[in-house]
Amino acid sequence: MGKAGPAINGDCAIGQALYLTGKAEGYGDQCAWTLLEDLQPGELKNIVNNTGNNLLNLAAGSSVRCAEKVCILLKSTDEANFPNIINHKTKNQSTALHHAASRPSPNIFNLYLDYGATTWSDPDKGGNTPISIIQDKLLDLDPQSEEAKGWLKAIEYCQKQPSVI
Repeated sequence: MGKAGPAINGDCAIGQALYLTGKAEGYGDQCAWTLLEDLQPGELKNIVNNTGNNLLNLAAGSSVRCAEKVCILLKSTDEANFPNIINHKTKNQSTALHHAASRPSPNIFNLYLDYGATTWSDPDKGGNTPISIIQDKLLDLDPQSEEAKGWLKAIEYCQKQPSVI
């Protein structure tokens, strides 16, 4: 699993399914999960498509269970290189945290932090950092909502970490 396929941007089947999960409102994550659920540790290779997105960037738009399964599989395949995989920058200089910060829920962002993502203050080509994306999002949220509380918790976590060089 993980060989680049016929998608116009070079995504493998799992990459396409993860991307489409984020676009197919109301359809859940069944297609991506079906491809992921039977894979064993070591069977998923990190693929980067022609836009520079890897599987974790694409998984940020899917469900928490799919994103976590991708983390588990990629980490088990290449544990020594996993920090580079989770902090990988696309051609646009965005990272998995940029993608996760753009989602409505903080759950995948927090999952990626738990797995060692450290790019919360890295700007993409447009100058946006994952934290600035979240701060903009918070302007439109009810401060008492669970979503806002989850995003604030993520920001607090990042602010308490030592600077990443």
